[in-house]
Amino acid sequence: MRYEKLALKFFGSHALVTILQLLLSGFLFGIFPDSQFYQWLIGLLNIIIFCVVIYADASSYGQNDLKRGTFRKSKGFLSGFIASIPGLILYILAVSMPSVAWFTVILRIWLIPFVKLIVTFEKYSPDILIVFLALFPLITGFSYLDGIRRREKVKKAIEKKEAMRVELSKRNS
Repeated sequence: MRYEKLALKFFGSHALVTILQLLLSGFLFGIFPDSQFYQWLIGLLNIIIFCVVIYADASSYGQNDLKRGTFRKSKGFLSGFIASIPGLILYILAVSMPSVAWFTVILRIWLIPFVKLIVTFEKYSPDILIVFLALFPLITGFSYLDGIRRREKVKKAIEKKEAMRVELSKRNS
């Protein structure tokens, strides 16, 4: 799979998680609006869900590329960076044109998985948002690399199953 195609898949995964969390965040954060513990719990849960979805996609692509012989260690990082370009453009627009609030609003919607952290560090916004944008290529890169471990795990399970099959066939004959 080419870098651009993988980046498009990562972008789609990010967009899907963003839409789902955008739809659910208002409801979930509104259940106990006065409880900071609950607010942090839901905020961290949003981040964990985002990371798990991206991890599952990226490690699966890494595992598949390993099977096909197209695995490159930098592929997950570069594809994640390419997928982050729309967010980086929004960030540059938000920082360079603070009078146009729409750029900051759209950027915050794009980064909805990190909403609790964004609200907590509000006084540093929009400058702090680059940290959250930088996390995406790191998550995709390390998750893509984890495809190696997952592939080895699958190989060992296949070998174990084959050994058990051979052992059972010896007993039956």
